[in-house]
Amino acid sequence: MRGVGWDFGTYVPIPRSNRPAERQAYIRATIKDIVRNVLLVDVLDTAVKQVPGITATGGSIFLQELPPLQRYALSTILHISHGLMVYAGVCNVYDITSLIGVVLFHQSPSLWPPICGSLLEARSLHGFWAKAWHQSFRYTFLTLGGFFGRWFAGSIGMVFGCFLASGLFHEFGLIAAGKELDMRVVVFFLLQAVGILLEKAFSALTGRKVGGWPGFLWTAVFILGFGQICTFDLTGLAALAGCAKSIHFAVVPEGTLKLGEEDLWDSQEQANKSPAESIKQRGRFPSWLSDAIEVGITARGLGWKFGRGVHVPKARRSSERSAYLKRTASSVIRTLLLVDLFDSFLETLPGMTVQSGTIFFPDLPPITRYLVSTLLHLCTGITVIYGLEMWYDIASLIGVGLFHQSPALWPPMHDIPARMTSLHEFWSKGWHQILRDTFLVIGGYPGRWIAGDVGMLFGTFIASGLFHEVGLYLGGAPFDARVLFFFVSQAFGILAEKLFKSVTGRSVGGWGGMLWAAIFVVGIGQMCSE
Repeated sequence: MRGVGWDFGTYVPIPRSNRPAERQAYIRATIKDIVRNVLLVDVLDTAVKQVPGITATGGSIFLQELPPLQRYALSTILHISHGLMVYAGVCNVYDITSLIGVVLFHQSPSLWPPICGSLLEARSLHGFWAKAWHQSFRYTFLTLGGFFGRWFAGSIGMVFGCFLASGLFHEFGLIAAGKELDMRVVVFFLLQAVGILLEKAFSALTGRKVGGWPGFLWTAVFILGFGQICTFDLTGLAALAGCAKSIHFAVVPEGTLKLGEEDLWDSQEQANKSPAESIKQRGRFPSWLSDAIEVGITARGLGWKFGRGVHVPKARRSSERSAYLKRTASSVIRTLLLVDLFDSFLETLPGMTVQSGTIFFPDLPPITRYLVSTLLHLCTGITVIYGLEMWYDIASLIGVGLFHQSPALWPPMHDIPARMTSLHEFWSKGWHQILRDTFLVIGGYPGRWIAGDVGMLFGTFIASGLFHEVGLYLGGAPFDARVLFFFVSQAFGILAEKLFKSVTGRSVGGWGGMLWAAIFVVGIGQMCSE
């Protein structure tokens, strides 16, 4: 499996053996380890099944009836227990095989070094996957994904290819065992590739390797954290956004062009350059592949003709690469802590759970009740916007740190919402524009065809409302038309602003405009949080 003793296994790290080299002593030590691991698996499996709702085929490690701290403490314990069962099970299969080799075929114990290193000694994510965890399928994943990835995108492609192959391999194993398809498994393994590449970027920037206790905690975040909470329940929304983008690309007669291009022949001339010239201009990828990836994942269309008209916020970070990376990394940590703080605060409120509860406490006097509901609504909005900022910053770290993109390609996701002086300004500049093209294709353009600019306005917000409602529905909430009503009300507010300007000749703005926008976003918006 690892190629121990063979040419192709030369570079596989071999853990140091903790068993005696003498044959009889090795056999006795191996039998003891088998018995210990069998008992460990049995104890852990029995303990996990005592948790209410946990069965062999279903259940959740997140018990919603528990307070947040207890819930996540229990989920972490259950996740560690599951990992230990896998670890002990793999060791058992390996040890039984080694007994067959040493006892029946008289092989040397030195041909059977430990299958895993010490998990607690891992001081980086790379060290965990390369040394601490087993390498039984190393060449399987290299062959199925790593070598192909290297052919496409060098060492970066090799890392992602290996973990993609590993994720699919494990997912197919679960399907073969009778489980339903669940892409969270693949997402978990791809996140490991992202973590390892961030370690390489850190090493390139600082000249130091990830290690020590910070490295141990970093590894724990990816193994213990993402191992239990990375979810992909909203794949349908991603598919919907992808369909909208495909429709948009398909119906544009001249094709999807970058700014400065007049027709597709401009792109073709770039693609016809030699591979060396193309890669030199665009980094590790040839231009045709770079453009395909960029247009496939870009949200706002910056640098592309279909993104013309999108408001680009003024940069608030240094354009110097090293300073930008440091500032962005600190922003990721800050937003992560803030999201955790606000989310934990909301879940500690009486009667508040993921599936139920209310922001309007009926036992409070009216004024106090609506002050509290306004505060909770603001906390919800802050949690959403900081969560989006966090993922955007992580993506920008990958783009700038690993793919050497210019920081100018990653402007802020939005202006400062609190400074908006009209409802139109809030939705066009103060809030993110990530799904702008999706809502235009699904609702805006059909609405314009039916009723001109007014139809486009209402069609865009109806599409946004339905998109968010479907997201909440997939997250386990029952269908609630209040979400759709909130977004449609925003269209009425913006239409009223346009009527005000046509009648008075003045645009909505100043403190009056800020209060007007607050009525729609902070006031009417409470039904959406509810």
